Amino acid sequence: MPDPTPPFSALRALEAATRHRSFTWAAQELHVSHSAISQAIRRLEAEVGTRLFERRGGAMQPSEAALKLAQSYSAAAQQLTELLHEISGRDDARKVSVRMPHDWAMLWAPSRLGRLAEVMPDMEVTISAEARDGTEDVELLGTRKPRPTDDVLCQLSAQPICSPVWAEARDLATPADIGAQTLLDDPSGTWSVWLDRHLPGARPDLKVFADAASILDAAARGEGLALADLSLAQGRLDDGELIALPFPVETGVKLVFRARTGRSKSASLERLAMWLRLELARDAGQRRRPPRT
Repeated sequence: MPDPTPPFSALRALEAATRHRSFTWAAQELHVSHSAISQAIRRLEAEVGTRLFERRGGAMQPSEAALKLAQSYSAAAQQLTELLHEISGRDDARKVSVRMPHDWAMLWAPSRLGRLAEVMPDMEVTISAEARDGTEDVELLGTRKPRPTDDVLCQLSAQPICSPVWAEARDLATPADIGAQTLLDDPSGTWSVWLDRHLPGARPDLKVFADAASILDAAARGEGLALADLSLAQGRLDDGELIALPFPVETGVKLVFRARTGRSKSASLERLAMWLRLELARDAGQRRRPPRT
């Protein structure tokens, strides 16, 4: 008697529930009801004769058996997807469109694309700062409240930045010294987070610019102090055009990698998320190096 056909729909539900640690988020990804996920898991539990999930706090914790089934299903699904693309002559799986905040798309991404092409020559990544009506494969964005499905890449911080020549002409040893200077701000009031942390109640001289690129240009010209995540200014810091001062501040914002709703994270997207995380860690490592003398 032939073996029964594997319950592919139930395995798909299990893989999503294992990845999210949530039946609710698995149901939203697969566009089915919560009860449909629960029923699929119960059918699988009856099939394999063991419990696959335990509720712990607000999360559904998968068992070792569930993790093994999810991993096997994911690998098989990816292999079948790639085979279908190969047979049909489609290479869409290797094309990834990414939407980033304007400052990250303009200041951070361009200098990294060469390294991305070196380590992932089989992928074609398109980066845009413009909304595409939700058709991008991935959105890179800063948020204070990530979704359970988001891949958190790093915590964002901000640090005062200025021209080294400008700094040499001033005493900038304390937060009060910094607050007494002209602060180059953006329309969202980025400096307010720093001021609340280091100089509550201060009313500094603010000069507002449209975006981070304009702010860094003004700082390099000696017009005042910028405040930004150092990843955005890494090239200018490396060149010595700008220097970072003490007294950073945590913004409370997380940079997250968010796949388009309804699209499971393919091997290509997993690789891209890992590369982004490594690049951000590389930025942090460069900032920890001793200054050049």
